[in-house]
Amino acid sequence: MPDHLHLILSPQANFELPSIMHSLKSYSAIRLNRERGKSGKVWQDGYYSYAIRGLKDMEGKVRYLWENPLRKGWVEKPEDWQFSSANDQYEFDPW
Repeated sequence: MPDHLHLILSPQANFELPSIMHSLKSYSAIRLNRERGKSGKVWQDGYYSYAIRGLKDMEGKVRYLWENPLRKGWVEKPEDWQFSSANDQYEFDPW
């Protein structure tokens, strides 16, 4: 999405979500600013987290993420969104 990001993460042992998010935002902001020839803040402060509780919950969250570009009217089917894990260029790792 051009104005936000959805991720489903499964942190490994010894990795805490706040440090993962800090690293992700820091690294991507540096790269985005460099590629766009800009400087300054890229991401808003904070993030929203949700604990997935079971396979049915996971399937619902994945479906929501895949259908986000559909709701915006940008694609006709989830696999057409180039940045989605529904796209065939990515492999989906079952948890």
